[in-house]
Amino acid sequence: MRRNFSFRTAAGSGDFFIGEKTFDLTILVGNNYSIAPIPHRINSDILGWERYTLDDLISEEPTAFRRFMWRYGSDILLGRRGFKFLASIYSVTRRAVLDGEVLFNILSAILKFFPSVNDAKNLKVDLVEGGQYSLLPSVDYLDLIEFYIKNPISTKLPILPEKAFEYIQDNWIDKSKEIIFLSELAFVNNNEIGDDLLRSFIKLINSSDFLYIKNNNSNLMDKILTIEPYFLKVSDLGNMESNDILMLLKYLPDNDEVLVNAIISTLLSIDDFSIVIEIYNRFPVITLRKVIAEVEAFNLGGGYKLANSWLDILAETSTVKMMSEFICTSKSTSALSLYASVIKYDLSSEVTVWSTGLGDAIDNLRGNKRKPFLIFILTLALRNRNSDCERLFEFAFEEVYQYLKYSQLTWEQKDNLLYYVPALSGIFEWDSCLRLCNGIVRIYIENGLKSDSFKRLTKEKCLFSKLLNIAGGTEIGRSYINSIND
Repeated sequence: MRRNFSFRTAAGSGDFFIGEKTFDLTILVGNNYSIAPIPHRINSDILGWERYTLDDLISEEPTAFRRFMWRYGSDILLGRRGFKFLASIYSVTRRAVLDGEVLFNILSAILKFFPSVNDAKNLKVDLVEGGQYSLLPSVDYLDLIEFYIKNPISTKLPILPEKAFEYIQDNWIDKSKEIIFLSELAFVNNNEIGDDLLRSFIKLINSSDFLYIKNNNSNLMDKILTIEPYFLKVSDLGNMESNDILMLLKYLPDNDEVLVNAIISTLLSIDDFSIVIEIYNRFPVITLRKVIAEVEAFNLGGGYKLANSWLDILAETSTVKMMSEFICTSKSTSALSLYASVIKYDLSSEVTVWSTGLGDAIDNLRGNKRKPFLIFILTLALRNRNSDCERLFEFAFEEVYQYLKYSQLTWEQKDNLLYYVPALSGIFEWDSCLRLCNGIVRIYIENGLKSDSFKRLTKEKCLFSKLLNIAGGTEIGRSYINSIND
């Protein structure tokens, strides 16, 4: 007041009420002092800020109002208008928390009266940041952030303090929807505060939060997935529409194999080839290895039951060479049967690969898939006729022989199998079982396959005797039998 008002110890009678907006306080001593007629009187009620001013004037001690004016009037250059403004601010800030419309009105007024960042700097800093020496109540940080987002504050106000974003982290559970709304609002308004908001709560989002954002705030979802594609993992992709899934898959980074594997795991039950081919086209090796891993796990009693589309991608894209590494490391014959069907029972497949796979595989193949697999394995061995075929013969011969014996093969299956076996002459030409046995014996003898393997061809005594009798029909065969007996 000393700076913005004039003080005189004497006044003439004509000095009163110069101008309609003049504020004068005259103290009259005695009862004989004559003054000029008062041109008009103020009939309205005393305003809040006026009451605080008058109470301070008549107070014998400095009041809270005076301390307020001292702190925040020191850097205000508006003269008497500044006094009224600060007094009004004091009046409306007598509450526990500044929020909502009250906070918006105060900030709007400050921006209007003090457009420069250095105007009323103490007032602005204490209002936004608080602090030990602040004479203002605390603000609702969400409302403060909303004001910053909606208004072009430029450099008129201090930057938002870090404690505003700490508040978001501390109150995420209770106020997540309001915070998400502010973030979306920031991105719509192209306000840089959106990035700071996102930085504050992005690690706090859970699956339900992300799904809420996806359904209600597409701009924010785009921003979140661009910054942190991990949220694809927590999102409930398995329950989304195909178009939504395809849209989200574009955010998968090219260099995060762990995340890609996790996403594929959530989609293995979805039978949609458009989704499968989208993932395969971007991550062919990862996709195949993941699918194969699940095939192996499922066939050993764990893992996921794959939708047909994932198996179709194997059939449409896999080559014999590509599947070799998976065949070698397979752990079950049920998985090996699948790989054989994937390569369409291609007999150009390397025998060594299948021998290695069968060596480590549990024989758990049952049902109608067993027969074509056994025929494929035995045919592959008959075609190649080397030491790597021994395990294939041991695995498939006895059962395929029974299929032949009881006429359980189609004409096509039988012809494909016997194509690599020499025909018999004379009255034995019709005997397919004898023809197969004769072919197997000749392969073992002529190619020097191990006698121990020969003994493992069958556990049936009658069938084994039949093989021995065939071998005994030639001198070289008898020599081979002797090695077996030794």
